[in-house]
Amino acid sequence: ALLLENSLIKRLQPRYNILLKDDKTYPWIVIRHEPFPRVESTRQLVRDGSLYFGPYGSIATQRSILDFIREVVPLRTCRLNLSPEKIAQGKYQSCLQYHLGNCKAPCEALQTEEEYSESIALVQSVLKGDLRPVKSYLEKEMMHAAGQLKFEVAEQYKQRLASLENYQAKSIVVSSKIVDTDV
Repeated sequence: ALLLENSLIKRLQPRYNILLKDDKTYPWIVIRHEPFPRVESTRQLVRDGSLYFGPYGSIATQRSILDFIREVVPLRTCRLNLSPEKIAQGKYQSCLQYHLGNCKAPCEALQTEEEYSESIALVQSVLKGDLRPVKSYLEKEMMHAAGQLKFEVAEQYKQRLASLENYQAKSIVVSSKIVDTDV
């Protein structure tokens, strides 16, 4: 209904309805169709094989979801063409995001495409509303790091779990009177 209203207002330009008359459309989250896919914000749907999630009613909601994803799952944000040939030639160097721990440097082959695909699968499950795979992954990694006596790394996973719990608490609404309620 939101998309239909948006397209009709842009096409018919009604005189008194000024809410959606601008050139903006609803925001979407896109997982690009490329090697080592990026997760980004967009307002344009391009049928290029990318996965789109949305539309979101406000940009603030979309940004909070993207911030949560970036906080929990380390993904690349650079716009480099990470084809296997260029990575093998050593054309790229790790950026600041790698040194901050926000990316695992697939540009320098420090992260395989299979590992990155697992991270993208976690992002897809979050965008579909299923947080259980992310929670189990973070718990497993935290226990693995603690078992290897890497307590700083385990603490990072614990903080990511706390962030996940906080996000989940905001997104769940429970009523004690679910018997005969209109929602």
